[in-house]
Amino acid sequence: MSNKTELLRKRLGSRKTTRQMYASHRSEQPVELANLRLDGGTQPRERFDEDILKEYAEKMSVDDRDMVIDSQGQPWEPIVVYDDGDDLWLADGFHRVRAARTLDISSFQARIIIGSQRDAVKFSLSANARHGLRRTNADKRRAVERAIQDDEWGALSARAIADICSVSDFMVRQVRSSLEDSGEVEVLTTRMGADGKVHDVSTRQQPATKKPSSTRKKKKALASLEHPNKLAKSLDAHVVALDELDSTSNTKKVDCIIAYADSAIHFDALLDHLPRLLKKQGTLLIPLKQGRQALLGPSRLDQLVQTKKLAHPRWIAIQKTRSVLLAWAPPAQELPSWTSQVDDIIDIIEPKSTLVLVQNTSN
Repeated sequence: MSNKTELLRKRLGSRKTTRQMYASHRSEQPVELANLRLDGGTQPRERFDEDILKEYAEKMSVDDRDMVIDSQGQPWEPIVVYDDGDDLWLADGFHRVRAARTLDISSFQARIIIGSQRDAVKFSLSANARHGLRRTNADKRRAVERAIQDDEWGALSARAIADICSVSDFMVRQVRSSLEDSGEVEVLTTRMGADGKVHDVSTRQQPATKKPSSTRKKKKALASLEHPNKLAKSLDAHVVALDELDSTSNTKKVDCIIAYADSAIHFDALLDHLPRLLKKQGTLLIPLKQGRQALLGPSRLDQLVQTKKLAHPRWIAIQKTRSVLLAWAPPAQELPSWTSQVDDIIDIIEPKSTLVLVQNTSN
C-alpha cells in the first residue's frame, strides 16, 4: 500500500474499502453538504432540472438518525463522493444535493470512495444509468463526448468507451464520427480495445475538410440589461445557462460576470461556481427583480463576501430602464450609485472578458 493511500486510510478512520462500501449499506455515512465540491466537471448531465429539484424537495425530510428520508420514510439513495485527501468531489447525486440545500439540510448519507477528481469524473460518466432520474439522450451524448475528448479515454475503442459511459457501441461510433467530421477531435489510426490490445483503424475514411465559415462581422446591438443575449453579443461575451453550471468545467476565469439569477437554486449554483469563474479582482453584476423577495437570493452570496472571495455589494440605479443593478466590485472601481444606462457601468469596468449567465440559453 502506498504512503498516500495509507495517509488517506488514517484520515478516513474506520471507512471501508470501495468494494466493501458497495457490498454493504452499513458503510453509508453522512457527509456535510457544505464541504462538497460541485465544480470539478463531475456533473454528467447537460443541465439540472428545476422541476425535479422541487419534486425531490417536497419528498425530503430528516429522521431522528439524521438520515434524509422520502415521504414513505425510506432513506434516499446515498450520494457518491470521491475523497482525494484535500477535497470531496461529488460524483453522483447533484439533484439530491441541490434539493436538500433548498431545505437547509446540512448533511446527506454518502458512499465515500478514496480517489481523485479524475476518478470521480470517470464514475460520473455512467451515473444514473441504472437508478435515479433517467438520463436523456443529450445527457448520454454529453458523457460520450467527454470521454472521447479525453486524451486517455478517447484512445479507447467504441466498446470500451461504451462500457465506461453505459451506452451502446453504436452511440459511441456516431458521436466519435460527428466530432471527427467537425474537427473537434483528431482522427486516430489506432485504438485500444476492451481486451487491452491495440487495433489498427487507419482504414477509416478521413473526414472531408469543411470550408471556413464567413468572417463577416455583424453589427453589434446596443447593450441592454433587459435583453441578455443582445447584451452578450455587444460585449463579445460567452453565454452559459445557470442550470448548466454544474456541467461546465473548462470555462476560463473572466473579468466580469453578469448573472440573471432569480431563484434560490440559481444562487446556490453561483455560490458553488463563482470562485472558479470570476477573477480575483473581477466584478459580479446581478439585475434585481422587483418585490420584497428580491434580496433573498443575493444574500446567499454573503458567504463569499465573508471569505473575501467577493467584494461587498453596491446598489446602482439604471435611470433609462428604471431598474436596479447589484454590483460586487473591487473598491478601486468607482462605480456610481445611479447612471443613465448599463453601458456606462461597462465602460468603467472595461472587462477584457465577460460571462453572461442566463436562465435558459434557448430563449
